[in-house]
Amino acid sequence: MSDTVPEDFALRLKHKNAEVVRSGANYEESIEAAIKDANDSGAIHLADGSWPGYIEPPRLVMEGYTIMAKELREEFEQLNDWPTHVYLQAGVGGFAAAIAFEIRKSWRVQPEILIVEPDAAPCLKESIKHGKILTVEGPVSDMGRLDCKTPSLLAFEILSSAANDFCLITEEQAQDAVRIAGEMGLATSPSGAAGLAALLANSYKDASSLVFFTEGSVN
Repeated sequence: MSDTVPEDFALRLKHKNAEVVRSGANYEESIEAAIKDANDSGAIHLADGSWPGYIEPPRLVMEGYTIMAKELREEFEQLNDWPTHVYLQAGVGGFAAAIAFEIRKSWRVQPEILIVEPDAAPCLKESIKHGKILTVEGPVSDMGRLDCKTPSLLAFEILSSAANDFCLITEEQAQDAVRIAGEMGLATSPSGAAGLAALLANSYKDASSLVFFTEGSVN
């Protein structure tokens, strides 16, 4: 993992008897190191980001994410009450694309899907805007798990058609969302609260919005 990942994450992995190796100043450099290590050692490299020649492992990871959208569909069907807007935070886009794919595939009532990125790392927005995978430049974001400068190929392909719009949020907006979530008894991080931050920054009349808290608190 990169130097920007909080030690809390490393400790959680160590508690599961994993060996944690830090390499690289950012997400992209850590991925390069992981690929090299897997190639050198014969280990399996498993990530939810994809690129030409590396599709099937991340596709399977993304398939696991779709369970959340399936369970939500069942709940909304029972209640006969559907969201009008869904906010999905994205780094390389694996989670966001998987949920968006399942929504478009199986939800009876279709919402607006808004992809949320840090304003320091709008890689999906810029790539889809220009119709090709782009690497963006920007400062390090406190939204660490979303601070990705190059999108996943699968996410790019899915979200090019599945997403309605993109929301870019600032560091301050993310921190405010963490505070507001905490006041509601929900402990999370700037990455985890990004969807809420986008919701708070956008007002749609008579909207019923769905957000995901994608991680707990991080020290």
